[in-house]
Amino acid sequence: MIDSIQAGPETAALDATMLDNVPPGDRWACAWPPDRREVEVLIDGDEDAPYERLVDIARLILPKLGDFERVADAYIRKFIKPEEHGFTGRWSVQSLVVAVPRHRRPGHSEIELGLAIGGDDYGTWAVRFLYDPAPHTSFRPHFFSRRQG
Repeated sequence: MIDSIQAGPETAALDATMLDNVPPGDRWACAWPPDRREVEVLIDGDEDAPYERLVDIARLILPKLGDFERVADAYIRKFIKPEEHGFTGRWSVQSLVVAVPRHRRPGHSEIELGLAIGGDDYGTWAVRFLYDPAPHTSFRPHFFSRRQG
């Protein structure tokens, strides 16, 4: 079974004022960490502000990006053997999207990690995690994809 990631207790010092609105207006973005700008962070919202509940979820995720990267890498490797496709190394986090899930179950959210791997210069990989706030306050992978581009 693929690991789930327990939330907390550490949180990131992410503030909604650090996020810029991305047209057409329902998504907010920043680079993380602010001093190194390694990962693009995108959070759903409306034209006025990101949804605070989703900012709170991003605060739980950001200190554990290394754990998310490890679990995402292991999850994809359950289905893909990188060496058979000429890929090298591990999948590494490029972006984090915290979104209102399609199924809109109250309290649940979906996050997506955008990933890259050596040898796949034109592919963007993603692993989606479901956030279950109760009873365990955990994130678990449930879907992966690759887009060409």
